[in-house]
Amino acid sequence: MKRQPWIVGMPARLETERFFVRSMGANDITDSYMKWIADPELMRNLNTLPMRRSKEEEAQRLKACDNSSKFQFGAFLKPDNRLIGFFQVRID
Repeated sequence: MKRQPWIVGMPARLETERFFVRSMGANDITDSYMKWIADPELMRNLNTLPMRRSKEEEAQRLKACDNSSKFQFGAFLKPDNRLIGFFQVRID
């Protein structure tokens, strides 16, 4: 498989045989994801406060991730593309 170079500002993607990690978008906002970001214990482990917001508000937050200095990554299970985790990276 030929690898394409990542371009600043474009969604990033890393892939293994069983998983892939990629930049998240509005289509990745599932009911499970919304429960996760509202869970105080889970979010404490991510060093952030729980987020209680609508799917539309979360879509706007994800849209603000510019894939340059702020990334919201999702970890997905192959082959069904099921979201199994997420994390955020900020570059100063």
